[in-house]
Amino acid sequence: AEFDLAREGTRVRLNTLDFAVAGAQPVLEVLATRTVEVDLKERRLVVGQAATGEILRLKLLGLPLAWVRPFVTGVDVSGGNITGELALVGDGGRLTAQTAGPLVIDGLTVVREGRILLGEAGISLRAGAELTAAQLRGVVQEFTLHTPAGDSVSAQGEILLPAGKNPSLSFMGRYAANLPTLVANILPLGQVRTSGETDFTLQGGKLTVRRWTTDLTGATGEKIFFATALREFQFDPVAGTVTAGAGPADLLRFSFGRVPVGPLLRARYGMKITGNLEPGDFLLSGERDQLTVRAPAPLKLSDVAIARSNRPLAAHLAVTANPSLVITGRTGFRLQSGDVTVQAAGGATLLTCKGEAASSPANGASVSGNFQVELPVLATQPLFANAQAVSSGRASGELRAALNGKAAQVEARVTLNNLVATEGNHPLPVANLSLRVVAQADGKISVQLPLLVDRAGQRSDLNFSADLEPAGDTLHLDARLAGEQAELEDALVLLGVFLAPFAVGEDAPPALALEDARPDTKPAWALLSGRLILDVKSLSKGKDWTLTGLTGLVNIEPTRLELQNLSADFGAKSRLQAKATVQFSAGARPYQLGGDFSLTEFDAGKLFRAFDPGRPPTVEGLFTVAGRFTGTGANPQQTLQRTRGQFDLASRQGIFRGLKRTTDKISATTKAVELGASVLGSIFGQEKITKAAEKLVGQAYFIDQLATSFGELPYDQFSVRLTRDDALNVLLENLSLVSPEIRLLGHGQVSYVEGKALLEQPLTAEVTLSGRDKIEQHLGKIGVLDGTRDELGYAKMKLPVTLSGTFGRPDPSAFFTRLAKGRLTELLAPDN
Repeated sequence: AEFDLAREGTRVRLNTLDFAVAGAQPVLEVLATRTVEVDLKERRLVVGQAATGEILRLKLLGLPLAWVRPFVTGVDVSGGNITGELALVGDGGRLTAQTAGPLVIDGLTVVREGRILLGEAGISLRAGAELTAAQLRGVVQEFTLHTPAGDSVSAQGEILLPAGKNPSLSFMGRYAANLPTLVANILPLGQVRTSGETDFTLQGGKLTVRRWTTDLTGATGEKIFFATALREFQFDPVAGTVTAGAGPADLLRFSFGRVPVGPLLRARYGMKITGNLEPGDFLLSGERDQLTVRAPAPLKLSDVAIARSNRPLAAHLAVTANPSLVITGRTGFRLQSGDVTVQAAGGATLLTCKGEAASSPANGASVSGNFQVELPVLATQPLFANAQAVSSGRASGELRAALNGKAAQVEARVTLNNLVATEGNHPLPVANLSLRVVAQADGKISVQLPLLVDRAGQRSDLNFSADLEPAGDTLHLDARLAGEQAELEDALVLLGVFLAPFAVGEDAPPALALEDARPDTKPAWALLSGRLILDVKSLSKGKDWTLTGLTGLVNIEPTRLELQNLSADFGAKSRLQAKATVQFSAGARPYQLGGDFSLTEFDAGKLFRAFDPGRPPTVEGLFTVAGRFTGTGANPQQTLQRTRGQFDLASRQGIFRGLKRTTDKISATTKAVELGASVLGSIFGQEKITKAAEKLVGQAYFIDQLATSFGELPYDQFSVRLTRDDALNVLLENLSLVSPEIRLLGHGQVSYVEGKALLEQPLTAEVTLSGRDKIEQHLGKIGVLDGTRDELGYAKMKLPVTLSGTFGRPDPSAFFTRLAKGRLTELLAPDN
């Protein structure tokens, strides 16, 4: 470098400059060919001596792009070189900078966060600038960009900056581009073409738009997006005002063609949304401090489908909406959805709703909305395919939320009404669920969650209330679940309808194995401490089963949950008492559950009638139940799944119907014998078969009499132990029943089936039977006694009694069928 620089007063004079940079070869040269002065006070350039001709020339002889990397932030720039020349020429009072031939960049690659935005691109630029005492004018005669993948961009533009204290910056330009790949890196739209032009001025922070258009089309010319300014207008972003003549005016129009929404919405958390946004428009209007964005016609989405982890949740939906956004000044807005309608395939309305969100300095922020869902139509969607229990009915509700400097408040309500069950066509209860949450500025939160259910005047009510207060890193909880009257049947019906979407379907992904669950590193209640009080005056199921005075206390500690003194009464004598703890510690199974309970003078018949009112109870009698349970797990769900327990049940005096046949009609047996005789007579001889049939009819009569006696057994003692094993099956152990004429001893198993209630799970059991008096006579007449007696003097049967069916409905049909088949074989033997 060689230079001659001098300063006189407010002027700096450059007399000589000769500067060069070289690597293996020269890459940059700067040569001053004329004296130049800069007036620091007046901030202007003064060309000395002849005042015309070339002053300075800059030559880029292959400047590596890597050299400019330190001056670029946010992206990684690499690639080839920059070549070209720039000349600075003086002409009287005008100073001109102009490229001498195009400025060229080759092999440009731009990477951001590991993603290539531009690869191996070539850029060419012809541009110039002119400085006079009146203005600075810059011109881009030609800008071009191309990539090896076929992307190309061309643009021209002009910038004008007048001299003065408050100059205006004006820009005019236009562009055109063909982008097979560049837009696809940002938006998955495939190959697109775009063009546009603009003319605007920026002065004093205010933007004046005179002309603006841009369009985006697909590879075959189909419209994707188009925007245009409808008139000249001025926008002040500081004040948030717009000026476009007197009164409100439409300023901008945005139009779009049919666009698939799937490529625009990237999958999140396994969720995938597909469908099409049908052609439509938005208008931007303005008046003073108010800007409005609205759709002049309803927007439409067609063939919308939602899936999660490849499991369909919704399909073939059509959505219409008429949204609008009003912006007032810099701080206020109001966003309205308009009337939103969602229709299923065939045009049936599934959902209607309307919502609004607003914010203003005076009123703070607020959200409100309402909705109505037609439940039978909802059941046509894949997510609710298991919820087809209602043939009519709807869910409606509303939401309100407000936020100001002092507190935030949320109120919501959901009502289920006009529900009719598909099975039986009977009306279901009306349910109202409300929610109110208030959060104070000091962090205190109060929650109210009342539930009211009404079935033909029979009302159920429950209310959950809670106060939460910051306590260090946790929230102290003081909560209460209370109610005067709750009908369990109504709750089960409603839960059965609306929890159906969460049932595991055949196409659901396999559940995580118990042993594969990752252990929690802190307890599920880590953010809470405090207590939960239970106080429900009455909980019933139908007219036969009522629980009163349900009370209890749950203490929440950092590593321990404790249920204390859970108690309730069943009638005047029966009482339930229970306690349990959940302890958390480190390890593969950090949760340890333990507890026990007792139940005295419990009427089992009322429980069976409550859950199956159309059938006589399997067992009627007063029971004493004692049980204990334990469980460990990596998380709360696994801990409950792994819970094991043992329950001892004992009763004195009652009725057992576990051996009752599904039918007691003797005529059905007699008709079957007569039919068998007529068919077999042609094979074995009519006389022999008729004789055997007469004997068989008699035997059938005795079997029917025996079945009738077995159908309802009054007992003096009944006991059984229920044990849940590692496979979640319930083992029936030490089953014993003693009555005046019969004694049963046996064991069995209730096999676990996910999603089924305990009384509906399949039963397999085997019982040894002994009898005396009348029962012994019946057994002797059909020849099934083995000739021995047990220690109590009951005569023993040869065959065990096998039971199938379910835990709630045992079925001994296989035993009686086996008994009848055995006698038929004997009666057809040659000696008969």
